[in-house]
Amino acid sequence: MKAVVTNGQQQAVPNPARAGFVAEPYRQFQFELMHICAIKINLNFFLQSIVKQSFTKIVERKLQRILAQIQALPATLTSDSTNIYRQKNMKSVSPNIFVTDINATIEFYKQLGFSLTTTVPEESDNIIFAMMTCGNVTFMFQTFESLGNELPTVSRQNGGSLLLYIQTNEIRKFFDQIKDKVNVIKELEKTFYGATEFSIEDNNGYLLTFAEDED
Repeated sequence: MKAVVTNGQQQAVPNPARAGFVAEPYRQFQFELMHICAIKINLNFFLQSIVKQSFTKIVERKLQRILAQIQALPATLTSDSTNIYRQKNMKSVSPNIFVTDINATIEFYKQLGFSLTTTVPEESDNIIFAMMTCGNVTFMFQTFESLGNELPTVSRQNGGSLLLYIQTNEIRKFFDQIKDKVNVIKELEKTFYGATEFSIEDNNGYLLTFAEDED
C-alpha cells in the first residue's frame, strides 16, 4: 500500500500489482499467448482432418481396385453365389469310359500300373462295370451293352465316348439350383448301387453325371 496526501490527509492507495491488477503490456502478452494456443489447437484438428481424409482416399482407392478385379473375373464365378457354393463342395471327378471289351481294357490298364478295385457284378465272368485306380487317379469302365436305352447322347462307338462322373455334396439342393438352367439328360434318382445321381449335357456336348452316396 502507498500513502498519498490529499487535502492535508493521508489516504491508502492499493498497489496495482498486489491488488490483482495486470499491467497493460502483460495483459496483451497473455491475450497473444491464448491466441497462439487456439491457433495450435485448430491446426492440430486441421492436420488430423487431412490425415483422415488421406486415409479414407487410400482405402477408397484400394476398394476400387479390388472391385475392378472382382468384376474382371469370369461370369461363371460372379453370376450368383451358388457357383462359389458348388466349387467348395465338389470332391472329385472320375472318368467313366464306355468300351466294347471290358476284360481286354482291364488287362491293358493293369500294364500301366492300375489296380482293379471294384467290379459289377463282384464275382463273375460277365463284368459290365470296373473301377481301376493308380495313386490318386481313378478310371471307371463300363460296357456299351449295359447302357441299354439310358443316356442316348452317349455314342455307342469306342473312342471319345465318355462320361465325367463328379462326386458332390447336397446333391438334391444342387440339382434344384441348376435343373432349369441346363439340359438334363437323366433326372435325379437313387441307383441300385446306392448312389443318388443325375446327368446333364454341358455346352460342348459332354456328359456330366453328378453323384452322392447319401446316408
